[in-house]
Amino acid sequence: MYDRVVRGALGRRSGEKFWLPLRTVLREDDSIVDRLRELRATSEIGPDVSLLRTLDVAIWMQEHGQPEAVLDAET
Repeated sequence: MYDRVVRGALGRRSGEKFWLPLRTVLREDDSIVDRLRELRATSEIGPDVSLLRTLDVAIWMQEHGQPEAVLDAET
């Protein structure tokens, strides 16, 4: 889940801590987790995919110029 694409999208530098800050944000902001659940439910990735993997897919889609996959779930 954490690679150069995700690191760049989140504005992280190589070597910076990633997992603990991500854990903190996800535990403190229920709206992010709720949004990931919505994306998973309305996308083609399927209900068996973890929310962490859903986040990964959403970031990759955004970074590769396919935000409609993420934005379509808002309508």
